[in-house]
Amino acid sequence: MKEEMRTIGYLCPACHKRVIQQRSVFALSASGAVVSCECGESSLTIEAEENKFRLSVPCGVCGEVIENPPVCFSVRAGTAADAKCAKRVGGYTQLVDSTLRAMLHALTAEPNKVYAFALSGPAREQFCGMAEEYVKYHLGREFESLRFYRSLQMPMKWIFPIFRDRSSIQRQTLVRRK
Repeated sequence: MKEEMRTIGYLCPACHKRVIQQRSVFALSASGAVVSCECGESSLTIEAEENKFRLSVPCGVCGEVIENPPVCFSVRAGTAADAKCAKRVGGYTQLVDSTLRAMLHALTAEPNKVYAFALSGPAREQFCGMAEEYVKYHLGREFESLRFYRSLQMPMKWIFPIFRDRSSIQRQTLVRRK
């Protein structure tokens, strides 16, 4: 039987290379992991806590571990940063706490549980907006299916203004029958 694996990755703040490694779920659950860049200047630490994992993420600007909220994220850099560094370099957005938790969940959950979270209000708007911008920026294009999906989210009164009230539908039906 093949072991279930997890892919762990981050951008090294020192050399700006992608660091991607795989670990088995069993190994992560037993002892966590340390994923280090080959340059030796940064690492990401994962600690197992019951059925959850705690990530110690290096700041994408200075390389120090981000210890305290607020945490900021840059779509273009694809990295997280602490608030001081983010303010100093610009281009980072402060994450709503629920957005940060959703991002961490999406990065560490089992594949069949990746979508097992719900967001509302500002956190939902921020998460969805950043996910769309991240994909668009890093793939270098937008998707027609995404444009179509957005068009479906428009309020019905904008799409079909004629159906706003039932009496106008009935009047048009009567006119057509005559």
